[in-house]
Amino acid sequence: MKKSFILIFCTLFFLTSLNSDAEIKREDVLKETSHLNKGILKKAKDSIGNLNPLSYLKKRKKCKVLADRQDTVAEGKKNYKLCMNE
Repeated sequence: MKKSFILIFCTLFFLTSLNSDAEIKREDVLKETSHLNKGILKKAKDSIGNLNPLSYLKKRKKCKVLADRQDTVAEGKKNYKLCMNE
């Protein structure tokens, strides 16, 4: 009786873990292939985002001032990139 209970418990645990792994893999595949269904223009729009020339120039000016205030060139470049990616 005890052995059969342990056998059933282990079987159910094993099947549950296999099912959860399959769901995770399926979600990963859907995320990875979602870009394949988009057209060229939609891909470009997603990569550019909401790019407005005026706001870009204001942001660039602000980030450049912050980069110039850093002690070293490397720190300035790093902070400039971080500021522009925000």
